Parts: sequence; C-alpha cells; structure tokens
Amino acid sequence: MPFSSIINEISNQYIAAIISAIVCILLFFLEKEILQSNINKEEFYCNIKIIVNGEIIFAKALLDTGNYLQDAVTGDTVIVINENKIEELSEDLVKVLNGIMAEIPNEFQTKIRMISYSSIGNQNDVLYGIKADSVRIYYDGKEIENKNVVVALTKNEFSDFEALVSLNLIEGGCVIGNSFIAKNESRKALD
Repeated sequence: MPFSSIINEISNQYIAAIISAIVCILLFFLEKEILQSNINKEEFYCNIKIIVNGEIIFAKALLDTGNYLQDAVTGDTVIVINENKIEELSEDLVKVLNGIMAEIPNEFQTKIRMISYSSIGNQNDVLYGIKADSVRIYYDGKEIENKNVVVALTKNEFSDFEALVSLNLIEGGCVIGNSFIAKNESRKALD
C-alpha cells in the first residue's frame, strides 16, 4: 500500500471522528435546550395551609422529591418549615415548635414529635415538630387535604420557598376542592 493512500485513509478517519464529535456536541446542546424549555419550575412549587391547634400558617413550599422524612413512631409524613413562618402564632405553639419542652401546656403533650434525621452536614440531628390538625396543599388546580402530617421547624433559610413538602402528601392526600378554590387559597398563601 503506497504511503499516500495510508495518509489519505488516516486523514479520512480523523475527519470522520471530528465530524462525529461535532454532531454529538450539537445534539447534546440541542437536547439540553429542549429539556430545559420543557421544565416548568413552577411545577415544583405549591402553596400550603397548615392548621395546628386551630391556628393557620400559609406558606409557599417546594415539592421535594427526595424528602421521605417521617415520624418514626406514627409514620406520619413531615413538612419542614422555616422558623420565620411561625412568628405570628401563639406563644405556646412557638415554644412547642422551638423545642422548649418545660413550659408546654397539656393540650400539646400528645402532639409533640421529635424527628431524627440526617442531612448533608448534619448527622443524627433532631427537629422538633407538632402533629397538624390538617394540611391543605394547593397544587395543579387541586386542593389536597392530609390529616396525618407533622410540621417540623428548621432554622435553615430557603431561597424561593418557606417549606419542604414530600410528594407523598400530593399522591396520598384526598382531593377536596376544585381549581377555583385552590387558586383563591393559593393567592392567599402568597400575600
């Protein structure tokens, strides 16, 4: 085989490899652009109304696909809420959620929960929580109610939301409202 034909064959292989690499890169960026344009970030948020001992908390929540936090005793799903959202609640309820156990009235004694958890940077930590009377989630034009929920308090600051909600509450809740009610309650949560 003459030397010039070997050079031509090698250069043709390099040209084919370069063209294949360019096509792969273009397909990667095109696929990335298509995927990003189809994801609506609002689909990961919902509004919630938490009722604890007759008191109401409205919050914007992130639907956390990795949140499987549960009360170890009852199996109730846990909503984690930022401590800033409880400032308007009664003093007794704030004490419960802050884990100040010495001064808790009897009416809260059976509702108090200590939730052990691990997260990045926190190994075997505890959140203080309280069993909610009811939680209503306003998502995708529906009002979804859950009765078996514990609300736990965190000092962590969230960026665009105030609480973390497990998808279990969307999937396992009872749809009780139509889209009109859900939209009105959802607006209240944002005000």
